[in-house]
Amino acid sequence: MKLNYKRVENGWIVTRTINEEERHSHLSTEGGCKTLIRLINQKRLPKSPYLKEAARRLLTEREYEKLSDKVKQRYYNVGKKVKRVM
Repeated sequence: MKLNYKRVENGWIVTRTINEEERHSHLSTEGGCKTLIRLINQKRLPKSPYLKEAARRLLTEREYEKLSDKVKQRYYNVGKKVKRVM
């Protein structure tokens, strides 16, 4: 999947061309563009509602539904003693 981003007058735009159809989404920062592209390439659903909507605009319905929103469970070491600072 080829996603491109470029600077426009009032922010940034991420584009995707499927055959002759172009899909795009506007974002305010270059970092947001890079994050969105990285998450889509990893087939992960963004946590941010704004980035979720941007992903929905760039992908087809079927592709959007396949994005995984699973969050890795954090490891918690039960045996670790907590030191108190006094």
